[in-house]
Amino acid sequence: MNSLLRDFPTLRVEPLHTVHDSLLVQFREADREWAAAFVRQCFDNPMTIAGTTLTIPVAGEASKTWAMKTSVKL
Repeated sequence: MNSLLRDFPTLRVEPLHTVHDSLLVQFREADREWAAAFVRQCFDNPMTIAGTTLTIPVAGEASKTWAMKTSVKL
């Protein structure tokens, strides 16, 4: 396995691919709930635009594979 998780065992969420506002990551199944909360926290970035503070909502899912129907909402 040629993986950041192998080379850096403390990396619990491994980024695989990003396009525009989409992010694909992988993590150990044992870290599933923690990883979902961590990714949600990473995208929780309040910003102020023209004096108005807002946070762009994040939506996503975590599952064993892309084809799995059972998932954890982010």
